[in-house]
Amino acid sequence: MQTAGAAIPDFAAPGAAVGLGWRLNRWGGRPVIGHDGDAIGQSAYLRTDPEARVAACLLTNATESEALYRQVFNEVFGNLTGVTMPAPPRPDATRPPAGREADPGQHAGRYERVSRRFDVSVRDGQPRMVTTRGRVTPRTA
Repeated sequence: MQTAGAAIPDFAAPGAAVGLGWRLNRWGGRPVIGHDGDAIGQSAYLRTDPEARVAACLLTNATESEALYRQVFNEVFGNLTGVTMPAPPRPDATRPPAGREADPGQHAGRYERVSRRFDVSVRDGQPRMVTTRGRVTPRTA
């Protein structure tokens, strides 16, 4: 279960991969494994540092569960193991060369699953996304 089966692009967590049922991460050069899940109105996060023999689990119905997860787990693992999770990815601040700009409208639309809906639009030339959490009523044709 801790053998990498598929690599995850390393923009946020260098060396991250997916094992059998686990996400395999590296925080501060150490392996940290875990698994997350969402249900309607609920989020769960589990991480363990096998070397330090430390594990933490967060079960929450907080609207901003990812921010809470990052704050709690950085404090728990930082205090107990001395490692924290890598910073989340940030947009590249550099602009593409003239004539190579991306069309933000190419991704406009609605993307949805049972517990989330993402409405992507363009306003004043900038992409915007509205996320609806909880039970999402499917669109009818």
